[in-house]
Amino acid sequence: MLEHNIMLDPSLMLAQNTFKNTFKLVREFSDREFQFYYPYSLIKLAGTKLATTDDQAIRFFLHNANPVRLDLLNSFIKDYSQVIHPYVPSKEQVSEYHAIYEALLEELEYRGELANSEDTKLCDTLFEELIFLLEHSWAASRIKKPFNRFIAAGVVCIQYSRRAVDTLARRTLKKEEREGINTIDRLRAFGKWIAVGGESASALISPVAACIAVSMTLGLFLLIDPQAAINKI
Repeated sequence: MLEHNIMLDPSLMLAQNTFKNTFKLVREFSDREFQFYYPYSLIKLAGTKLATTDDQAIRFFLHNANPVRLDLLNSFIKDYSQVIHPYVPSKEQVSEYHAIYEALLEELEYRGELANSEDTKLCDTLFEELIFLLEHSWAASRIKKPFNRFIAAGVVCIQYSRRAVDTLARRTLKKEEREGINTIDRLRAFGKWIAVGGESASALISPVAACIAVSMTLGLFLLIDPQAAINKI
Protein backbone atom coordinates (compact mmCIF):
# COMPACT_ATOMS: atom_id res chain seq x y z
CA MET A 1 0.00 0.00 0.00
CA LEU A 2 1.14 3.52 -0.77
CA GLU A 3 1.25 6.10 1.99
CA HIS A 4 -1.62 8.59 2.00
CA ASN A 5 -0.10 11.27 4.20
CA ILE A 6 -0.70 14.66 2.57
CA MET A 7 1.26 17.86 3.23
CA LEU A 8 -0.68 21.02 2.40
CA ASP A 9 1.56 23.86 1.29
CA PRO A 10 0.82 27.13 3.16
CA SER A 11 -0.11 28.75 -0.16
CA LEU A 12 -3.41 26.85 0.02
CA MET A 13 -4.18 28.11 3.53
CA LEU A 14 -2.95 31.70 3.30
CA ALA A 15 -4.70 32.67 0.05
CA GLN A 16 -8.24 33.98 0.28
CA ASN A 17 -9.39 32.20 -2.89
CA THR A 18 -8.36 28.68 -1.74
CA PHE A 19 -8.58 28.95 2.05
CA LYS A 20 -12.15 27.78 2.70
CA ASN A 21 -12.11 25.12 -0.01
CA THR A 22 -8.89 23.65 1.42
CA PHE A 23 -10.38 23.10 4.86
CA LYS A 24 -13.64 21.84 3.34
CA LEU A 25 -11.75 19.21 1.34
CA VAL A 26 -9.66 18.24 4.37
CA ARG A 27 -12.85 17.47 6.26
CA GLU A 28 -14.30 15.55 3.31
CA PHE A 29 -11.23 13.45 2.48
CA SER A 30 -10.28 12.76 6.10
CA ASP A 31 -13.25 10.42 6.25
CA ARG A 32 -11.34 8.23 3.80
CA GLU A 33 -7.75 6.99 4.06
CA PHE A 34 -5.98 10.37 3.96
CA GLN A 35 -4.07 12.05 6.80
CA PHE A 36 -3.42 15.78 6.39
CA TYR A 37 -0.58 17.94 7.71
CA TYR A 38 0.84 21.45 7.47
CA PRO A 39 4.36 22.64 8.34
CA TYR A 40 4.60 23.38 12.06
CA SER A 41 6.43 26.64 11.33
CA LEU A 42 3.28 27.96 9.64
CA ILE A 43 2.18 28.73 13.21
CA LYS A 44 5.17 31.06 13.51
CA LEU A 45 4.02 32.88 10.39
CA ALA A 46 0.33 33.20 11.25
CA GLY A 47 0.03 32.43 14.95
CA THR A 48 1.74 35.36 16.64
CA LYS A 49 0.29 38.78 17.38
CA LEU A 50 3.16 40.36 15.46
CA ALA A 51 2.52 38.40 12.26
CA THR A 52 0.86 40.37 9.44
CA THR A 53 0.20 39.75 5.78
CA ASP A 54 2.99 42.26 5.12
CA ASP A 55 5.45 39.70 6.44
CA GLN A 56 7.91 38.74 3.69
CA ALA A 57 7.55 35.02 4.43
CA ILE A 58 3.77 35.20 4.11
CA ARG A 59 4.06 37.11 0.83
CA PHE A 60 6.21 34.25 -0.51
CA PHE A 61 3.24 31.90 -0.26
CA LEU A 62 0.63 34.44 -1.38
CA HIS A 63 2.34 34.92 -4.76
CA ASN A 64 -0.02 37.72 -5.89
CA ALA A 65 -3.12 36.22 -4.24
CA ASN A 66 -5.23 38.17 -1.76
CA PRO A 67 -4.46 37.14 1.84
CA VAL A 68 -6.84 35.52 4.28
CA ARG A 69 -7.20 37.23 7.66
CA LEU A 70 -4.67 35.61 9.97
CA ASP A 71 -7.05 35.51 12.93
CA LEU A 72 -9.50 33.57 10.75
CA LEU A 73 -6.78 31.14 9.67
CA ASN A 74 -5.76 30.54 13.28
CA SER A 75 -9.38 29.90 14.18
CA PHE A 76 -9.78 27.33 11.39
CA ILE A 77 -6.52 25.59 12.34
CA LYS A 78 -7.86 25.21 15.88
CA ASP A 79 -11.34 24.10 14.79
CA TYR A 80 -9.95 21.53 12.34
CA SER A 81 -7.20 20.23 14.65
CA GLN A 82 -8.70 16.73 14.62
CA VAL A 83 -8.27 16.34 10.86
CA ILE A 84 -5.21 18.44 9.97
CA HIS A 85 -2.05 18.28 12.06
CA PRO A 86 1.21 20.23 12.40
CA TYR A 87 4.23 18.31 11.15
CA VAL A 88 7.48 18.42 13.12
CA PRO A 89 10.47 16.49 11.71
CA SER A 90 12.45 14.33 14.08
CA LYS A 91 15.91 15.41 15.25
CA GLU A 92 17.36 12.59 13.17
CA GLN A 93 15.63 13.86 10.03
CA VAL A 94 16.75 17.43 10.66
CA SER A 95 20.31 16.19 10.99
CA GLU A 96 20.07 13.97 7.91
CA TYR A 97 18.87 16.80 5.68
CA HIS A 98 20.99 19.55 7.23
CA ALA A 99 22.91 20.14 3.99
CA ILE A 100 19.62 20.83 2.19
CA TYR A 101 18.60 23.31 4.89
CA GLU A 102 21.81 25.26 4.46
CA ALA A 103 21.45 25.26 0.67
CA LEU A 104 17.81 26.32 0.93
CA LEU A 105 18.64 29.13 3.33
CA GLU A 106 21.38 30.36 1.00
CA GLU A 107 19.01 30.27 -1.99
CA LEU A 108 16.31 32.24 -0.20
CA GLU A 109 18.83 34.81 0.99
CA TYR A 110 20.29 35.14 -2.52
CA ARG A 111 16.81 35.80 -3.93
CA GLY A 112 16.05 38.41 -1.29
CA GLU A 113 13.15 36.38 0.08
CA LEU A 114 14.23 36.63 3.72
CA ALA A 115 13.39 39.68 5.81
CA ASN A 116 16.94 39.55 7.17
CA SER A 117 19.72 37.04 7.77
CA GLU A 118 18.32 36.20 11.22
CA ASP A 119 14.77 35.50 10.00
CA THR A 120 14.51 31.77 9.26
CA LYS A 121 10.71 31.33 9.45
CA LEU A 122 10.33 30.88 5.70
CA CYS A 123 13.26 28.48 5.44
CA ASP A 124 12.02 26.47 8.43
CA THR A 125 8.55 26.18 6.89
CA LEU A 126 9.83 25.05 3.51
CA PHE A 127 12.32 22.66 5.14
CA GLU A 128 9.57 20.94 7.13
CA GLU A 129 7.48 20.62 3.98
CA LEU A 130 10.40 19.13 2.07
CA ILE A 131 11.28 16.56 4.73
CA PHE A 132 7.64 15.47 4.82
CA LEU A 133 7.61 15.13 1.04
CA LEU A 134 10.77 13.02 0.95
CA GLU A 135 9.81 10.88 3.95
CA HIS A 136 6.02 10.68 3.86
CA SER A 137 4.96 10.90 0.22
CA TRP A 138 2.54 13.62 -0.92
CA ALA A 139 2.27 17.41 -1.08
CA ALA A 140 -0.26 19.72 -2.74
CA SER A 141 0.27 23.39 -3.50
CA ARG A 142 -1.43 26.31 -5.20
CA ILE A 143 1.95 27.56 -6.51
CA LYS A 144 5.10 26.00 -7.93
CA LYS A 145 7.55 28.30 -6.14
CA PRO A 146 8.21 26.06 -3.08
CA PHE A 147 9.15 23.15 -5.34
CA ASN A 148 11.43 25.39 -7.40
CA ARG A 149 13.29 26.28 -4.22
CA PHE A 150 13.66 22.58 -3.34
CA ILE A 151 15.21 22.00 -6.76
CA ALA A 152 17.54 24.97 -6.33
CA ALA A 153 18.66 23.50 -3.00
CA GLY A 154 19.82 20.34 -4.76
CA VAL A 155 16.85 17.97 -4.56
CA VAL A 156 16.27 16.00 -7.77
CA CYS A 157 12.87 16.50 -9.41
CA ILE A 158 11.18 14.61 -12.25
CA GLN A 159 8.36 16.70 -13.73
CA TYR A 160 5.21 15.24 -15.23
CA SER A 161 2.62 17.06 -17.31
CA ARG A 162 -1.09 16.25 -17.27
CA ARG A 163 -0.58 14.44 -20.55
CA ALA A 164 2.19 12.28 -19.09
CA VAL A 165 0.04 11.36 -16.09
CA ASP A 166 -2.86 10.41 -18.33
CA THR A 167 -0.53 8.29 -20.48
CA LEU A 168 0.74 6.54 -17.35
CA ALA A 169 -2.85 5.93 -16.25
CA ARG A 170 -3.66 4.23 -19.56
CA ARG A 171 -0.57 2.02 -19.48
CA THR A 172 -0.39 1.14 -15.80
CA LEU A 173 -1.28 -2.35 -14.65
CA LYS A 174 0.32 -2.63 -11.20
CA LYS A 175 -1.89 -2.02 -8.18
CA GLU A 176 0.58 0.46 -6.65
CA GLU A 177 0.70 2.52 -9.83
CA ARG A 178 -3.08 2.61 -10.16
CA GLU A 179 -3.36 3.61 -6.50
CA GLY A 180 -0.94 6.46 -7.11
CA ILE A 181 -2.91 7.69 -10.12
CA ASN A 182 -6.11 7.64 -8.05
CA THR A 183 -4.44 9.73 -5.34
CA ILE A 184 -3.28 12.27 -7.93
CA ASP A 185 -6.84 12.53 -9.25
CA ARG A 186 -8.19 13.22 -5.76
CA LEU A 187 -5.52 15.79 -4.92
CA ARG A 188 -6.36 17.77 -8.05
CA ALA A 189 -9.21 19.26 -6.03
CA PHE A 190 -6.70 20.94 -3.69
CA GLY A 191 -4.08 22.59 -5.82
CA LYS A 192 -2.56 22.95 -9.24
CA TRP A 193 0.77 21.43 -8.24
CA ILE A 194 1.06 17.93 -6.79
CA ALA A 195 4.32 16.37 -5.63
CA VAL A 196 5.10 12.84 -4.52
CA GLY A 197 8.22 11.52 -2.84
CA GLY A 198 9.43 8.54 -0.85
CA GLU A 199 8.27 5.03 -1.67
CA SER A 200 5.15 6.37 -3.37
CA ALA A 201 7.34 8.11 -5.96
CA SER A 202 9.23 4.89 -6.64
CA ALA A 203 5.93 3.10 -7.31
CA LEU A 204 5.09 5.58 -10.07
CA ILE A 205 8.39 5.62 -11.99
CA SER A 206 10.49 3.06 -13.82
CA PRO A 207 12.83 0.67 -11.95
CA VAL A 208 15.83 2.54 -13.37
CA ALA A 209 14.59 5.89 -12.05
CA ALA A 210 13.74 4.27 -8.74
CA CYS A 211 17.34 3.09 -8.42
CA ILE A 212 18.51 6.63 -9.10
CA ALA A 213 16.16 7.90 -6.39
CA VAL A 214 17.65 5.50 -3.86
CA SER A 215 21.20 6.52 -4.78
CA MET A 216 20.57 10.30 -4.54
CA THR A 217 21.78 11.53 -1.16
CA LEU A 218 19.56 14.64 -1.32
CA GLY A 219 16.40 12.82 -2.34
CA LEU A 220 14.02 12.83 -5.27
CA PHE A 221 10.41 13.76 -5.86
CA LEU A 222 7.96 13.82 -8.76
CA LEU A 223 6.14 17.05 -9.61
CA ILE A 224 2.84 16.99 -11.48
CA ASP A 225 0.92 19.88 -13.00
CA PRO A 226 -2.43 18.20 -13.76
CA GLN A 227 -3.89 21.30 -15.42
CA ALA A 228 -1.28 21.75 -18.13
CA ALA A 229 -0.21 19.73 -21.12
CA ILE A 230 3.36 20.97 -20.69
CA ASN A 231 4.86 22.14 -17.40
CA LYS A 232 6.27 25.64 -17.21
CA ILE A 233 9.37 26.45 -15.19
